[in-house]
Amino acid sequence: MASTLEAKVVTSGPLDYGVEHVGWSAHGAEADRFIVMRNFDEPDGCCLLANEATYYGGVERIEVTEGETRFVVSEEAAAALGTATEIVIRYPAELATTDQLRTILTRLIST
Repeated sequence: MASTLEAKVVTSGPLDYGVEHVGWSAHGAEADRFIVMRNFDEPDGCCLLANEATYYGGVERIEVTEGETRFVVSEEAAAALGTATEIVIRYPAELATTDQLRTILTRLIST
């Protein structure tokens, strides 16, 4: 069974120190969130954050459709994040352009 997040907030773009991100949140706060981020100056690859847990790498596949993004992550990533290996994030379609989100996520998880 997939872990599901019904998000009301979608953010993307650069953060401090050259880090880029895409994030979803149910409330715009620390709880109920999922973030993919990457510092292109560091060799660690992408970083996944789910609530308070962090894992580097582990993304096996992403699928972005209008109003929904699906991640398939490794068993190790799922265990560390406290999620299922499939993570489904649903959000109002007007919060994110599908093509733009797909492009950003592909860039963040590519090695």
